[in-house]
Amino acid sequence: MFPRQTHFAIILLTKMFLLWAILVAFLASVNATFIGVSGALLCSDPYSNVASIFLMERDFGRTIFDSVDDDDVLAYKEIGLNEPFELGGEEVEINGLEPYIYIRHSCKKGYQEEVINLGDTQFKDRMYYLRKDLDTGKTILH
Repeated sequence: MFPRQTHFAIILLTKMFLLWAILVAFLASVNATFIGVSGALLCSDPYSNVASIFLMERDFGRTIFDSVDDDDVLAYKEIGLNEPFELGGEEVEINGLEPYIYIRHSCKKGYQEEVINLGDTQFKDRMYYLRKDLDTGKTILH
């Protein structure tokens, strides 16, 4: 190598090392955010007494990148309708969490799916209370 090329290579390697060190330090300082949900799914005359509930975290919002990076499953549980439930999970995200609940049930007829957005957490641990009437569609979320 010529002296000028050697000097350029050393500068490039030094910058790459510094960038790597900054990235490692940043990732080491990031904490996981906990999201919890408790509540009940109500149905007066269920076709099936069991529902699937997923606590999810949306990656990239609703953008073109959805096909590249699937949303994260923070927790999953099979629950009984008209019975209390609890589930929770944690995730590390650089931009904060966008949690939501995905429910699959058969309250009245064949399987139905619902999504309940929980909002943006801004890096704060959160515990939500959910009461969902599957007959009327009414949702109470605190």
